[in-house]
Amino acid sequence: MSSPFNPNQQPQFGGQPQFGPGPMQGPGPAQGPGQQFAGQPFPGQQLGQPAPKRRGPGWPTWSYLALTVVSLLSSFLPVAVVGFAWEGLGSAALTFNWWGSMSYEGTGLTSVGEEYFREGLGGPDAGMLIGTIAVILLYIGATVFGFFGRDKVAAIVAAVAGGAQLLTTISTAFQIDGMYGSLGAGWYLWLLCSLIAIGIAVWMLVKGTRPAPAPQSPFGQPQPMPQQGRGW
Repeated sequence: MSSPFNPNQQPQFGGQPQFGPGPMQGPGPAQGPGQQFAGQPFPGQQLGQPAPKRRGPGWPTWSYLALTVVSLLSSFLPVAVVGFAWEGLGSAALTFNWWGSMSYEGTGLTSVGEEYFREGLGGPDAGMLIGTIAVILLYIGATVFGFFGRDKVAAIVAAVAGGAQLLTTISTAFQIDGMYGSLGAGWYLWLLCSLIAIGIAVWMLVKGTRPAPAPQSPFGQPQPMPQQGRGW
């Protein structure tokens, strides 16, 4: 027996899907909520921000390297020339460098006077040798710290190296003054290197190290950030 016709009743067709609002998917694999379309940034990733670039060493580091080379080369130059004269034995001029190595040139020396002068020379000055090695190693240490980005530590080590070098030159000058000698090129170059090293180190410690680069905003404009040094 057939049921009466109801105009408000929707017709139903067996085996056919119901049409209505629901998720629509296009062709291809289904994407979950964590999947992104190609070319879209992941959550937390900014648009237009380039990868950070590693900066090379600054000019103070190259200055430490130059001071190391100049100090090493000038350590072989004559520091001072000291003259000696003996009545009846002749005269001689003594020359030495920062490694404590001494040489002489005699004028009118007899065989006895030459032998006496050689025995008086002895070997290299141990104190001067140790001081020279310490200064060179400190400059090398400042250069290495600079290449690794430790600007503050490099400045401190360079200040110690320059201070030790300056004290060495001053003490040597007082010794030469008491022996009626004249200072050589090696002494003046070491004095210049010590003053330059102290000046650079003090400038770096007072002014601070180089500021880090500001991060890029999503629109390519740099964002303000507090100025802070590298390697503090």
